[in-house]
Amino acid sequence: MEKVADRGEHSAGPSTSGAARHYSTELLLKTIKAANEEERFALSRIVDPKAGSALEARALVDKFCRAGGHGVMNAIRGGGPSYLSLLLDVVDELKVEGLPPRNEVYFEGLAPAELDSVYEAARRKIPASRSRSTIADYVDTIERKLLAKLLVAAYQKLDADQRKKVDAEIAALARKLGRTDLNGVSAAAALLVLGNLGGFATYTLMSVLLGAVSAGTLGFGAYVFASSALSVILGPVGWLGVALYAGHKFASGNMKQTLQLVATIAMVRQRLRDASTAPR
Repeated sequence: MEKVADRGEHSAGPSTSGAARHYSTELLLKTIKAANEEERFALSRIVDPKAGSALEARALVDKFCRAGGHGVMNAIRGGGPSYLSLLLDVVDELKVEGLPPRNEVYFEGLAPAELDSVYEAARRKIPASRSRSTIADYVDTIERKLLAKLLVAAYQKLDADQRKKVDAEIAALARKLGRTDLNGVSAAAALLVLGNLGGFATYTLMSVLLGAVSAGTLGFGAYVFASSALSVILGPVGWLGVALYAGHKFASGNMKQTLQLVATIAMVRQRLRDASTAPR
């Protein structure tokens, strides 16, 4: 599944950490540092099922990125692919639509994958703050599209009784957010609107839907804390179950693990977003 070369990956030298080489991986490190202990432990268990406690942030990022790369290439570049590369691999695998164009030029003729390279951006004299902000927005857009795809897949799997309960939760969430424009709109349409809002709305809807397909429907109030959501995400259904419900067959075990990691990070970032602590 190695897809690094065609995405403009650059190395600043074998001794440079992945977070220092790419702005998206730096964003990943900041997100993991901002995550709570339980979220870090959940991510640690994905990369190491035998982990008895949360890994240190930098060690977790290294394992995260290496999990999505090829062993030989990881050794050559001194680490795994960038977070952006892994995210793009996942949305390619799941055929997520409506993504921002990858060849769109932002600054000095650089497309996102090139702008993500600290080395390349510095060579073109693009301010680091500008590169960070652009990559953060680009990553956020792709993550929300990925979660929206998983939202739809989870909703389509529900039976009539489950949908009725989830529809009530969608309506309750719309009222909580003051979205009176969604009154009278079908639950499926409201799901897409709310899911694309990001932040609390996306985090809550995904938690409710995962709960519905795995162990019965729970109200969104039960998912304010990460523990409730993560117990479902990492349970017998979780991300892999939702993807399989959508008729997807994974070509490799690496991609299954990468999906779990990327989707969980996307959820954590949505939770942090409305708490005004989302890293950029």
